[in-house]
This record gives sequence, C-alpha cells and structure tokens, in this order.
Amino acid sequence: MTRQAVALIIFLAACSGPEDTTIESSNTPLRPAMTTPTQQPVSGDWRVRVAADVAALRTSDPALLAELTAVMPQRTRAGILRFTSTPSVDPRATSVFLDRLARGGGSATERAALGEVLARTTGAYADALVDLFAGEREAMVRSAFVHSAKRATSEHAVTVIQRGLTDPAAEVQAEAARVAAGHPAGPRLAPELRAALASSAPEVRAEAARALGILGVVSARGELVALLQDGAADVRLESLRALDRIAPGSVDAATLASLSRDTDERISRLAVRLADTAVR
Repeated sequence: MTRQAVALIIFLAACSGPEDTTIESSNTPLRPAMTTPTQQPVSGDWRVRVAADVAALRTSDPALLAELTAVMPQRTRAGILRFTSTPSVDPRATSVFLDRLARGGGSATERAALGEVLARTTGAYADALVDLFAGEREAMVRSAFVHSAKRATSEHAVTVIQRGLTDPAAEVQAEAARVAAGHPAGPRLAPELRAALASSAPEVRAEAARALGILGVVSARGELVALLQDGAADVRLESLRALDRIAPGSVDAATLASLSRDTDERISRLAVRLADTAVR
C-alpha cells in the first residue's frame, strides 16, 4: 500500500469519529431545538434566552442558581402565597423563574407567585408571558401574568393585557383593567376597556369604568352615563368618578340630584360635592 493511500485512510477515519456532545446535555433546562435565535419564531425566542441564562448561571454562579431554583413562596397575612424576599438583582434570575414556570408542576398558587415575582426582577419576561398566558388553564395564574405585564412596556406586554381584558375569567379581566389604567399603552386599550363595561361581572364593569376615567377616554362618556343607573354600587361610583375626570361638570343637575339620594353613602356624598359644578 502506498504512503499516500495510508494517509488517506487515516484522514477518513478521523473524519468519521463520534460527534462532540459536550455543548448540550439532555437535562439542560428549556434546551432550544435550534441554536440560531434568528431561526426561531418570535414567540419562541425567549426560550433561547432562558436556556442561555440558566446555563450561564450554572457555570458562573451555581450557588445563586440553586437558591433561585429552590426558593419557595411564603403565605402572607392575607393568606396569599408570595415571594416575600427581594429576588436577586442579577437579570438572569428572571430566566430561572421563567424556567420554573415553563417546566410546569406545582400548585396554581405557586405558579401564580412565580408569575407575580417576575415584575420584581430585572430581566426580560414580557415575551415569555405571551406564551405562558396562552397555555395556562388556571385563572389566578393568568391574572398574575397580567399583573406582571404592568412593569413592561413592550408590545408583548400590551398583548398580554389585551388578552386579559377578553379573558373568560372575570378576575383576569378585572386585573387587566387595573393594569391598563396605569400602563403607558393604556389609551390604546380603550376599545377593550369599553367592551368590558358590558361585562356581566360588576367587578369588571367597575374596574373598566375606573380605568377609562383615569385614561381620560372621552369616547366612553355615553356608556359611563348609562352606568350611573347600574345595579352595582361600585359600578355607579366608578362611573361617576370617571365622568368627573373625563369632563368635570358634565353630569347634569337632575342626575346628580338623584344620585345624592343613593343608598350608597360614597355615591351620595360625591354627587352632593359635584352638584355645584353640574350642568343645569
């Protein structure tokens, strides 16, 4: 056999050796199916980030990773499970909590606590909320996701709030209305808030009226006037407050005179106070 042939055989044998599998292991949290983020759908990019952050923590600060993985929420005086301590300022802590949520398991109250704590971390999470919200069956957990959207200003956060306002569960809708009231994108959510005024749940109608007043949505004035006759006192109160915010003095004197005799003292006091500025 010639020297050239022997060299060729050695070269081919080297090329057919086993692949290097040390980059990824089967137990890597949220291991992405592809390694190039640009090939992932937009809604899936967060999984690539989370996998990278968790892997980096495993190498650079395994003690912090272990702590964030093991920490559990505590029951507050109100009987609600919450993470009472302030999470690490390391933005990768956000990814650890997202990893725990994506893995599933735990009670609904535990998952809700994980969803709530995201807003007190320093990393990105709003894009993940879109996917997690869509796949979550428990209303209290979806409500926690909406609550955390208040701290984010991206389009993903707006999407979560919008979906919350049209959620089947009243508690999720009400939380979404509360968040919309103070969110920078709140005015963009006016159509969904106006639709929520027709909800069968008084809590949702009241929170939607409050949000529309805070946001100064003039186009909702007619609907708010109609809700001054609502059967729920909280709805009447928030509607009257909203009208005063949107257009002070716009409620006519006759309506205020009627409301001044309302069985709810909060409403009657407010109506009397507003009577001096009423349209006559």
